[in-house]
Amino acid sequence: VRNNLFHEAEVGTKLRHENVIHILKISRDKHSPHFIMEFFPSGSMRNRIMGKDFAFIKLHAMKIFKQAATGLAYMNAKGWVHCDVKPDNMLVNASGDLKWIDFAITRKIPKGLGKMFYRQQKAQGTPSYMAPEQINRKPPTPRADIYGLGCTYYELTAGRPPFRGTTIPDLLNKQISEKPLTPQAYNKDVTDEMS
Repeated sequence: VRNNLFHEAEVGTKLRHENVIHILKISRDKHSPHFIMEFFPSGSMRNRIMGKDFAFIKLHAMKIFKQAATGLAYMNAKGWVHCDVKPDNMLVNASGDLKWIDFAITRKIPKGLGKMFYRQQKAQGTPSYMAPEQINRKPPTPRADIYGLGCTYYELTAGRPPFRGTTIPDLLNKQISEKPLTPQAYNKDVTDEMS
């Protein structure tokens, strides 16, 4: 737990972008390890989905989508893959301003021999948003974040994730082998261009 805490904090101290939460200070105190992050009064997009606040999502969708993509593009350009892109990790305030949070499983993009010998012990991420390469424990690349972002956009427009399964293995298998229905199947307001 301490290692995860410090990993998340160290990643956050290296990232400075308006759409990524910034970690200001790390304390490795033996009895009370903690970190301090910037204050951003908001809730997650998961709260908006659970509260069925689709009017807010519709009103701010383009702003949210643009900021989400911009923040992840910045992280990827700095050599990091978030690896857990989902509505829960998107803080969005009442004005539609967004910041990415939760770098606990964020990974450096391996290069050279590191890529060749990369082997993850277990698949990490949230099953409804995991890219096939994450499920198959391949080296992290920005494509995994793009896939998770696509699943997130789908859920924000359709009100549900692109895939559901009766078990975790069933869900992961669908992520690898199936094509989801268009979001229009669940939300008639979604345009052809958005689909």
